[in-house]
Amino acid sequence: MEQGIVARLAPYIWGYDDETPEQAIGKVLTERGLTLATMESCSGGFLANSITDVPDCSTYYKGGVVAYTQGLMIANGVPAQTLRRYGMASQETATAMAQAIRKHLEADFGIGITGVAGPSELEGQPVGQVYLAIAGANGVKEASLRVPPRRAVIKRRIANTALIELRRMISAGPIVAN
Repeated sequence: MEQGIVARLAPYIWGYDDETPEQAIGKVLTERGLTLATMESCSGGFLANSITDVPDCSTYYKGGVVAYTQGLMIANGVPAQTLRRYGMASQETATAMAQAIRKHLEADFGIGITGVAGPSELEGQPVGQVYLAIAGANGVKEASLRVPPRRAVIKRRIANTALIELRRMISAGPIVAN
């Protein structure tokens, strides 16, 4: 019966039993010998914190940057022209963050998260608007979410979404290691 369920719902399964998204992705990254790096803005390091809650995460997690200013984003490889043209809270910036941190830390995957955690809108974007990008050798996966405008909910939801989407990305096909 389980095989039948898995066969039909495979794209939506990210873990089993009481497994958390960070445990599930840690297992997959370890099994495949892949690495991950992160650059976060509105999530304030929540993603990095979640990843490092898993024992032995140092085997696949290269590290992360919490970039709350344009200067820190630029210092870590995000092009200044991207920030000028699209702003800090944009899909283009999330993508540039993912690509920059992947390159900077020489990881197989880079995750970029930006958006508006509040308490007020930023650059015309409402509180709760978040952008996610996952960069790998085979391309970039982008996503945007609109979540309830509560800081803790925003951080948790985007971090979990990032890990689940990375798991889906890895499961979707062959991965080229860095």
